[in-house]
Amino acid sequence: MKIILDSSVLISFLNEDDIFYVTTGKFIKQLLKNKEIIIILPIIILLEVANVLGRKKRDFKEDYIFSIFQRYEILDINLNFARSLLPLFRQIHLKTSDAIILGTAIMNKATLVTWDEKLEKEAKKFIDVRTPKTFLTTSLLE
Repeated sequence: MKIILDSSVLISFLNEDDIFYVTTGKFIKQLLKNKEIIIILPIIILLEVANVLGRKKRDFKEDYIFSIFQRYEILDINLNFARSLLPLFRQIHLKTSDAIILGTAIMNKATLVTWDEKLEKEAKKFIDVRTPKTFLTTSLLE
């Protein structure tokens, strides 16, 4: 099974002040136990997480994010990928970064995991999408 973790999930996992911190921690712990799951992250997620946490946390170290992301399959954005996303952009109502994340999930036939309600609503039109909380209630992590 392939999974795309949205920035909102990783931000809540790395920010103990986030309202979803505890639930996301449980989700990540269970996720990492399952060797059948492939975690795919578009490079834009790394940038979003580093940007948001860099503004929220005074002692935030960007190198920490890079060390975490080395464990996952990182997808770069290239010209061919960008071209393939343009038809999708006409079908959805999301900011560009979220549209890229959704497009990555669609092209990889992956489940999207997010706390972002707007992204979840749009993504449900195309793919399987869940929150970490709903993912924990399924047998997919066992």
